Amino acid sequence: MRRLAAIYDIHGNLPALEAVLDEIRAAGVDHVVVGGDVLPGPMPRETLACLADLNIPATFIVGNGDREVLEYRKGTAARVRENYPGANEFAQNYVLTSPR
Repeated sequence: MRRLAAIYDIHGNLPALEAVLDEIRAAGVDHVVVGGDVLPGPMPRETLACLADLNIPATFIVGNGDREVLEYRKGTAARVRENYPGANEFAQNYVLTSPR
């Protein structure tokens, strides 16, 4: 039987993501669904790098937070939220890559 994990609303919280990924690995999960809102948050680059290095097949869904960061980076955001530190080209390319 295949094991699936779904994680949502990470919001750049790397320590929490690492703890959850440790549990996912320990459970022998075969596929991870990252259900959006990886961004924004306090550690966006590190969080994206952690997910990019994930050694488990994953599917990514772009959430509203991710979309707003992308719009902000493109200069098309209707409004600017306060938590956009570290959003960069890597974020633009990585968040739109789905499935992985």
